[in-house]
Parts: sequence; C-alpha cells; structure tokens
Amino acid sequence: MARQVSIPHSFTSAVTSFDGTNSSYYQQASGYPPENGLGDGTGTYAGFHLTRGSNGETKIWYNFDCSAIPDDATITSVTCSERASMSTADTSRVATANLQLYSGTSTAKGSSTSILSTTAQYFTINGGSSWTVAEIKNCKLRGYAKRGSKNQNTQYTMRLFGGVLTVEYTVNGMAYTITATSEVDGDSIAPASQELFEGETAIVKLNTADVTKGLLSDNNTTVTNLLVYVPPDTGGTLERYPADTALGGSGVISGMRYLTAIGHGVDNPSGTTQTDYTQTGGTTAIIYYKFDFSDLPDSATINSITVQVRYKVGSTSYAQSVNTYAGTTAKGTSVTLNSTSETTMTISSPGT
Repeated sequence: MARQVSIPHSFTSAVTSFDGTNSSYYQQASGYPPENGLGDGTGTYAGFHLTRGSNGETKIWYNFDCSAIPDDATITSVTCSERASMSTADTSRVATANLQLYSGTSTAKGSSTSILSTTAQYFTINGGSSWTVAEIKNCKLRGYAKRGSKNQNTQYTMRLFGGVLTVEYTVNGMAYTITATSEVDGDSIAPASQELFEGETAIVKLNTADVTKGLLSDNNTTVTNLLVYVPPDTGGTLERYPADTALGGSGVISGMRYLTAIGHGVDNPSGTTQTDYTQTGGTTAIIYYKFDFSDLPDSATINSITVQVRYKVGSTSYAQSVNTYAGTTAKGTSVTLNSTSETTMTISSPGT
C-alpha cells in the first residue's frame, strides 16, 4: 500500500565564502583574514576591527551553499550555530553586537543573537521557518556591531570563526507499506510490516535453520540471491569510545576542549590539560557523550555495563558530576567529580 506524504529532510552547510563587496568595517585584523571565518568554526578566527566614530556600524557578511535543496521543497526551520566572540563586552564601548540570518543582504530572517562576549563560543541563531527555496539558496549570515558612547575611535574587534547552517525541509513523495511473511514452518521473518519513504531500502530478517529449503520472493519475483547470511551471535563484549557529543542544560559552555574526548578512552586520553566551564553563574551545562552500539543485535540481552571516565575539574567549588544516560534519561547513579588532577574512575552504578 502506498500513500502520498511530506518526507522530512535535513540539510547542513558550513560557511562557504566571504562577501567582501557588502561587508563594511574599519580594518582587517592583521593575521586573521576573512578566510578564517569559513568552515564549521573549529579553526582560528577572522578578525574585523569595528568601524570608528559616533554610532559607527560594522557589517560582516558570509555565505552558505544551499544549492542542493530541491526546488519543490518546503522549508520548515532554519538555524545556524556560529562560533564568535568580541574583544570587549562593555556596552558603553560597543552598544550592540549580534548575528542574524538573511536572504540576500536586505531580508532579515528569524531573530538576532547577541554575541557580546569575550569568550569564543557557539551561538545559536534562529532563522525561523518563513523561507522560500529561492530565499534559502541566497542565505547569508550577517555579523553586526554598533559603537557605544565611549572610546569611539578605540580599536575593538569582532571575531568570527565559522559555523554550520541547518535547514529542515519536506518534499512531497510516497510512503510504502512493506509486509513480509514466511510460509515455512519454524521460520520467522521480521518486521512483519514497515513503512518506508520512497528511495529508502527495506531490510527484513529471516530466521531459518536452512536457507536452501525455500525461496525468497518480492512481489512474485525471486530475490533469494539478495539474502545476506549473518551467523548466529552467541554474545560477547563490545567496547566503545565516545563517537559524538550533544549539549543540554541552561548554560552555555565556554571552550571546546570537551570535543577532544571523541575517539579517546582512559587507555588513550586526548592529552588535553585545560578545562571548559559555563559562562553564566547559576546555570548548568550538560555534555552528552554518545557511543555507537549500532552493531549490537536487536535480540541481544545486556548483561552488564562498565563505564570508566578519565577527568579532572578546574575547581571543587562547583557541582560537577557524571552519569550514564539512555538518550537524555538518566540510567545510573550520579557520581560527583572532585579531583583537580587527572584521575580515572569507574561509575559504580551505571544502571541496567
């Protein structure tokens, strides 16, 4: 059975080019050219000295490449994560400094995000959902600053490191219901039913003692040759290092050293000796380290989990802890982190 649906898609683009024609600023920071602001923000920054004089305005424009989004798409949301900082956060010297998404250089989208912070961090810019495909294919990021009442000819700098644009959209297409059954006694096939969007591949699993005793057909076409034999899994142990991260909580993390833990374990630590922190007092930042166990059989029974963590904290004056999670749901018992020197600890109760 088939039905017409809106198929969701997600598209991302790092900053691809600098628009020098429409940008206006006092001077380029020596050694920090506009090209540094390309990419995803993990490198060094592009520095722009602010326009001088009373109410002087600085405008910095960067481009994204959204040409791969289909012309018949419907845009549902647009966001950008851009790493930035300012050389001063004093509003008497720089009254306003923000980032905003635009279509072209005249149509502002969503809302602006203040970047009046001297600490480099990723800022989230909400571009809203009111975009046409033509507009998103001309998507730009604008960095804006306006002078304050003091030191109007003193050198202050906007620093842009780069970032990633995320576009959620839908296209009209077909969804198909795939059913699978077995006519051989003792054999089982799963899932019995699944719905897939057009272009996706259906995978069914056949549990049989003898693959030669039957035929596999798809709409009366023999496809037995497409079977892939997977030997029975009798169990074992899987060990994984962090593969990715996600952030949560009310606080914004200042620094990106937490990313160096990806791909490292207690037996091969990253070597990072400095720490990150939350910029605003009274807020809580959460780093979720993700582990890839996608190759664990669906029929497996988890007998035990051991989690080791190598860490150090910058100070014991703050509440710092570690725990195991399934998604964003805590599974284990939280353990306080209280060592200011590198320490390896094992979570005693990681949950079941």
